[in-house]
Amino acid sequence: MNFNKILKCVAVLGCVTILSACEKPNEVPPPSETFIREYRAPDPVFLSEEERELVNQQREEYNKL
Repeated sequence: MNFNKILKCVAVLGCVTILSACEKPNEVPPPSETFIREYRAPDPVFLSEEERELVNQQREEYNKL
């Protein structure tokens, strides 16, 4: 008799838990038009002749392998 009560309580608690957890979660916050970010890439920096030579040497060494 006692086992049946415990089993019924566990079944009821299980059903309540399952049915209350079926709500769809809101994973993404609503969009905000007051806060907009604009990203800007930095201006390019040209290599000097010495730096270009160094890069070419490293590229040649890499291509030998």
